[in-house]
Amino acid sequence: GEESFSNRVAQFTNKPSQPSFHYLSTATHTLGSEIEVKLYTDGAAVVEGYDIERLGPYENTFEYLNTIDYTGVNTYSYYDSDVFPERGPYSYKINLIDSCGKVGETTNIATTSFLTAEVNDDEMLVTLGWTAYEGFDGDIVQYNVYRGINGVFGKAPVGTTAPGTRTYVDDVNDYFDSEGQFCYRVEAVEQVNSYGFSETSFSNTACVTLEPIVYIPNAFMLNGINNVFLPVVNLYDYSTYDLTIFDRWGGQVFNTTDPNEGWRGLNETHGGYHEEGVYVYFLRIEDRNGVDYEYRGTVTFLVAE
Repeated sequence: GEESFSNRVAQFTNKPSQPSFHYLSTATHTLGSEIEVKLYTDGAAVVEGYDIERLGPYENTFEYLNTIDYTGVNTYSYYDSDVFPERGPYSYKINLIDSCGKVGETTNIATTSFLTAEVNDDEMLVTLGWTAYEGFDGDIVQYNVYRGINGVFGKAPVGTTAPGTRTYVDDVNDYFDSEGQFCYRVEAVEQVNSYGFSETSFSNTACVTLEPIVYIPNAFMLNGINNVFLPVVNLYDYSTYDLTIFDRWGGQVFNTTDPNEGWRGLNETHGGYHEEGVYVYFLRIEDRNGVDYEYRGTVTFLVAE
């Protein structure tokens, strides 16, 4: 019933090396529907890797996303393609996994801006609103607003706001000759931070499509001032234009898919011109979202004396 203890032995081990800096420098939306996450960390620290955690829209807790392999450099980028930018902002943080396989340092949390857009078709005004980007070490100095027309973004911003202003109204009245789709991105700009550099972060891309504006004459006259029946259509997908003219008996007398080609009353079957009278037109177009628009009515063809 007695007990006997051995001598005591103590073994001292070195604590896994920790980085002198470990910073998530930005989380930014790309034009390719991904979010790029950038890590700035001490490459001299001996670690196993970096675990990325994400908090998505409508989620309450961070979840493991993926691991970045350690390669001994200071900067890393990861592209998250499993996102739904239209749902809301995304938040990220990156955990350092030390040489013992345990979580060491954890970065700051970076949260993307979420942009929404609303359009006033009558006044051709687009109102933008966005949430603040969060996570920069330095202060945000401004937000830049970029506009894309028919899927092509300009290199220069169309507007700039102060850090505390996160709304912008864009007047697109000068773009009647476009196909009516306007897309926007907002860029948060950081001042130089304590690490000696500055970053930017883009919001998601938000798009609006204006309803087509259509003017259709109700008469034209051979040898007159208005001597061609040509609807004037703006803000639509040019490749979908289809105009057909019918006579009073329902026979087709003219058809074109060229928005610049109008009907002059020519009788292409028998030569000369059709007789004076009332004809029926049917115009079909689509906007950039694939919404179909159809216009039907009558046009009077007159012959000048």
